[in-house]
Amino acid sequence: YLRGFDGTSSLINMILSSFQDMKNFMIIMALVTYSFSFCLYLLRDVNDPDTQNGWSGFTNSFKSNYTIILGETQAPDTFIGDWVWLIFMVYTLFNVIVMLNLLISFMSDTFDRVKETSMKAKNYERAR
Repeated sequence: YLRGFDGTSSLINMILSSFQDMKNFMIIMALVTYSFSFCLYLLRDVNDPDTQNGWSGFTNSFKSNYTIILGETQAPDTFIGDWVWLIFMVYTLFNVIVMLNLLISFMSDTFDRVKETSMKAKNYERAR
């Protein structure tokens, strides 16, 4: 509905194009988050009575890893061994820095592509 107006037509096209471009990226991001969640879930200390800090079950582990992507970190104090911290740091560095910067570059490319064709797309949407 908002595609026919001058002020919103390019924004709607940009949003729709962004979702189309992010589809494959989101699949990879979900798989990486799932993989690290499973790995960190398996490496937790099951004998620790205080495992209710977000890493106790796989679903909670996945939720905790998802919140790490959003910027809220929980220190995994229920892991066995110091090398598990290395896995945790690799996950946070990879997902937060590498993957989100990749997402920003995808969005920038989409913005440039939509901006180049915005006048043609605006006239097309008006005629439709």
